Amino acid sequence: MHRVQAEPAANIHAEFWLPTHAPIVGAVAALTQEKGHKYLIDAAALVVREVPDARFVILGEGDLRPALERQIRELHLDRHVLLPGFRADILAFIRSFDLFVMSSLAEGLGTSLLDAMALSKATVASDTGGIPEVVSHNETGLLVSPRDPRALATAISFDFGTVAPAAAETVLVVTRLLASLPTGTEPGDRVDIAPALGVLGPMPFRRELQLSLALPRAGRV
Repeated sequence: MHRVQAEPAANIHAEFWLPTHAPIVGAVAALTQEKGHKYLIDAAALVVREVPDARFVILGEGDLRPALERQIRELHLDRHVLLPGFRADILAFIRSFDLFVMSSLAEGLGTSLLDAMALSKATVASDTGGIPEVVSHNETGLLVSPRDPRALATAISFDFGTVAPAAAETVLVVTRLLASLPTGTEPGDRVDIAPALGVLGPMPFRRELQLSLALPRAGRV
């Protein structure tokens, strides 16, 4: 644990020539079918419609690279989704993420997820395998159904411009907000988030947050 927390952050924006203030959604997993990167890239296409500065960095290598690169080109995400390959200094990059995502279709207990949790990274992950044993939905992260890009995008797409310094608190605010939405809330509505802010005290969030993607109707995101 101490080794993880002591790891300095990489300058991910400089490393990959990203806009200085671009929010970073990061994933660490082999480029293989069971890791569900296809669905994360589909989700990215939805997210960048609303958060054009967002960048997705998927670290890992594998046989699906050609197919994923083709998908990125077809969705015109060349500027938004990066596949830098395997990196030995992975902890430094996880620390530099604004949001950690694990989109696996099946997973035992991913070590990168454990590292992200140890670094208090805001986390969105698939509700499958051993992941729910690590991520408590609406408490320490958001769980979404595997193979559901829209649910994944909904969980990712909060206002990146107002991410609090404490990522764990950010997760709590967002998940409590989603859980408290009034019945009938529709995409594009503006809702008062003061109650969600009040449970954690003052934080640098706007009072209102525009909901621009499909919203959860009940249960998990």
